[in-house]
Amino acid sequence: MELGNSDFSNYVTAKSAVIGMTRSWANELGKLDITVNAVHPGFTPVERHGDVSEASAGSYIDGLPLNRLGKPEDIAYMVRFLASDEANFITGQNINVNGGNTFGV
Repeated sequence: MELGNSDFSNYVTAKSAVIGMTRSWANELGKLDITVNAVHPGFTPVERHGDVSEASAGSYIDGLPLNRLGKPEDIAYMVRFLASDEANFITGQNINVNGGNTFGV
């Protein structure tokens, strides 16, 4: 879930479209026994972000309930679960994997 940050209206609009598309596709494809879910990762430093450290992201981390940056495997674990048989009754969901950044929103 996007917080509606200023100066990011294009990004927020795209995220909102993904939410609606996920719900629509879940309805359309459910009759074919196909599940559709979206994973919305929080800030997860990877190579393209350069040298982002826990120290340099201090104020961002301070606002997270889990008090740490995300790791690529945090996202991968959720995707792996949703692709597994254990998740075969989960569809139409938009799942935030973000350390609690949008908790309660």
